[in-house]
Order: sequence, then structure tokens, then C-alpha cells
Amino acid sequence: MLKKNHRLKRIYFEEIFKSGKILHSPNFIIRVLPAKSWDDVAFSVVVSKKVVQRAVLRNSNKRRVYNSLKIALESLEKPYKGAIVLKKDIRNISPKSISDELLKTLK
Repeated sequence: MLKKNHRLKRIYFEEIFKSGKILHSPNFIIRVLPAKSWDDVAFSVVVSKKVVQRAVLRNSNKRRVYNSLKIALESLEKPYKGAIVLKKDIRNISPKSISDELLKTLK
């Protein structure tokens, strides 16, 4: 899980979904806005009921992405605020490939 100061607050969701830049990858849709500084970097993970019906599995997918994002944040080139939306269930994908995909998409 990300530290609390790196988790996106609800007040930024509307702004990000309205005016954020959209980045696509095979497993994610990432909406980002540039952050003012590295202290303002924040992300959130969204898993729809259409993607995974059971709450236990949705939470499991979120934890996997948050853990991969924790690794990926150390290698980012620019500071961002963003929301990561899952396109499909990622339980069968290795954590290494998840973090690689996130880094590739965010660069």
C-alpha cells in the first residue's frame, strides 16, 4: 500500500477525470495531471464491478497495483497525480510485469 500522503484524495478525482491526460496500456487506463512537486505525487487505483464482480478480488487487484506502483514511483521521471483504472482482472500477471507496464505507460 502507498503511504497516505501518496494516495489521491477524493477532491482531486473530478479534476483528474475531467481534464487529465489519458494514457492507455493493455491492462490499465491511466488519467494523470502534472503535480507541482515530488511531494504532491499521488495515485489511486479504481477497479469497476464490471471488471471484477467480487469485492475480495477487486481489493486483491488494488493491492497488487498499489504494491507495483510503490516500486514504480521511485523510477518516475516527472511528478504526477493520477488515477489508474483497471481494464481487466490482473490476478494472473506477475508483479514485475505490472510495475514494468506502469513505468512504460507513465514515461
